[in-house]
Amino acid sequence: MAPDTRSRTAEFTAVILAAGRGRRLGAYKPLLQFGNARVIDRVIHTAQRECGTVIVIGGYEFGRLSDHLRQMHPDIRVLFNASWEQGMFTSIQTGIAQVAGPSFVHPADIPGVSAVAYSDLAAAYRHTGADIYRPRYRGKSGHPILLAETAIAAVACAKHDTTLREVQKGLTILDVEVSDQWICRDFDTREEFETMKTEFFSE
Repeated sequence: MAPDTRSRTAEFTAVILAAGRGRRLGAYKPLLQFGNARVIDRVIHTAQRECGTVIVIGGYEFGRLSDHLRQMHPDIRVLFNASWEQGMFTSIQTGIAQVAGPSFVHPADIPGVSAVAYSDLAAAYRHTGADIYRPRYRGKSGHPILLAETAIAAVACAKHDTTLREVQKGLTILDVEVSDQWICRDFDTREEFETMKTEFFSE
């Protein structure tokens, strides 16, 4: 894949998806305590290591989320996705509608990701010409993913009832090997969350 002419000073945006209900867990995932911070706080802090702009997309429990973020992260943008119940793709579209340059997409229920995963994806973007960059750990894909401008345009033009997987079919994807196992670790149940915390903070 031939290198393109992208600037090393390109500013990245992170779109953090925090709109879902978390039915199986029985609690609102982004505001769960994860060590000495909330889940959403850790995701934001990690994204800010590489991204000049962070946008959080909310839906369910939007009032609680926005109140927390106004207090803890007054410098970030918080947007309400009125169609959040239709699925995650609508939140992605809500976020990328606000950006013009390369953007990471990071579901809030993957809080263990390190800043190294972000920087590895950013480096790949700066040296290659793919549309989408996916981190991989030992053969398994995870998050965040990085959308180049071409992918952002494709997502923006897609129908609301589609999925990112379907949009990806017409785009060039580069899998970037990273050393961070936590790119693959989300949680849907209380047991999974407690196990994640135990393993993460015992490293």
